[in-house]
Amino acid sequence: MCHPASRVLVTGASGLLGRAVCSVMRGAGHVVTGVAFSRAGPGLIKCDLTDQEAVRLLIEKEKPNFIIHTAAERFPDVVESKYEETRLLNIQTAAHIASVARKDKDGKKQLQLLPSN
Repeated sequence: MCHPASRVLVTGASGLLGRAVCSVMRGAGHVVTGVAFSRAGPGLIKCDLTDQEAVRLLIEKEKPNFIIHTAAERFPDVVESKYEETRLLNIQTAAHIASVARKDKDGKKQLQLLPSN
């Protein structure tokens, strides 16, 4: 049975895990939209994932079938020195993305969370 390519949105696409996920998904024939913030380069959409409205608009615009959320602060010294910012990115952002994904009316959106550590 032949399946059409899925639209996949990958957060943290400029990071080690995100880049690998994008590569694998593209290699499997999927249409991949990579999202990054501090290192958003060519081929990536810049989006502040801590901005809930920006995330909602991004998901509505891109209409992904799958969202693979790999964005996170993974360096212990940064986590320790910027605890609230890290909590917002690592925990609350994932919850918000899941909430927006669940609101999709076509029933096709799925969320995969891949922790960085």
